[in-house]
Amino acid sequence: MRVHIQTAAGQHIDLVTLEKGNFFGEFACVYQLPRTATVTAATDAVVLKFSDAAVAQLIDSSPMAGDSLMAVVQRRMVESMSYGHQAFVELPAVDRGWLADEAELLEYSSGDCIGKKGSFGADHFYIIAFGKAAASRDVGGGKTLHCELGVNAMFGDGSRLLSFPAGTELHAFERCLVCKIPIEIFDSFFNAYGGFEHWLEKHVATQNKQLQVQMTA
Repeated sequence: MRVHIQTAAGQHIDLVTLEKGNFFGEFACVYQLPRTATVTAATDAVVLKFSDAAVAQLIDSSPMAGDSLMAVVQRRMVESMSYGHQAFVELPAVDRGWLADEAELLEYSSGDCIGKKGSFGADHFYIIAFGKAAASRDVGGGKTLHCELGVNAMFGDGSRLLSFPAGTELHAFERCLVCKIPIEIFDSFFNAYGGFEHWLEKHVATQNKQLQVQMTA
C-alpha cells in the first residue's frame, strides 16, 4: 500500500510504502478525524478491516498494545500536520521525523482550559493540529476580550513571538488536538529555515500584535 498526500505547497508526496503487517487509518479511527492521506494499493492485496469499537477494545484490554498503537497514531498525526503547515514547507524528511518523534499530542474537550500566559512553560511551544481555541482576557468592568485561534496557530511562553499578553487564558472552543513540542526544535527551525521565520513574522507575530492591541484597547 502506498501512502501519499498533497502538501501545503501543493506538492504530491509519497510518505511510505506499507507492507504485510503494517496498518493505516488509525488516527482517523482513534480520534474520529477526517482522513488526511490517501492509501493506494501498489500490488494486489488482502486487507483486514477493524471497526473503531474493536480498536477501542484492543486499547482497553491490552495496555501494551494500546500504548504502542497510540505512539504510532500520534507520531503519524504530527508528521501529517507538518506537511499541511506552511511554516514547515522547507523541512527535509529528517527534521519532520525529529518533530514527530519529539512532539506530544494533547487532547482537549470543548470548554477545557488549555493554559494561560505563564503556565505553558519556556521548554515547549504549541501548535493546534485540530479544532479551535479562544484566547480571552478579563480587562475589568465586566468586559472580556476574545481572539480565536484555529488549526496551525502557534503559541507558547518560550519565545516572545509566540507569547500571549499578560492575563490571557486559552480555552478549547471545540474539541482540540494540540502538539506540544520542545522549544529546541522551534529555535533550530527558526535559525535554519527562512520560510519558518517568515511565516512566524507574517502570521504569528501579526496575530499576537493584533491580540495585544485588541486586548489593551
